[in-house]
Amino acid sequence: MDDIKRGRTDFLKYLETHDPQFLIWDVPPPYDHNWAFLQLVRSSRAMEGRVVIVTTTNKLALERFVGPTDAVEIFTKPYDVEVLIDRITRTVNSA
Repeated sequence: MDDIKRGRTDFLKYLETHDPQFLIWDVPPPYDHNWAFLQLVRSSRAMEGRVVIVTTTNKLALERFVGPTDAVEIFTKPYDVEVLIDRITRTVNSA
């Protein structure tokens, strides 16, 4: 993942290669910039039909950029890990 962070690996190609069932995405400030990148990822062929679970430090700030269908669930930090795991389990089992 360090190669993705440093720009040495294209994240969209990484998603196509690894074919994830779901994506947990942390959206830090600046919310507009990071939400725009998430929208790019979600519109990729690799994420078609995939679930996105969003985590953030400030749900109210992020909700300005989120439409009713933009994320399956938004978890505000600190979040309950058991609730997150339950959501992931339901996602994987419904696929």
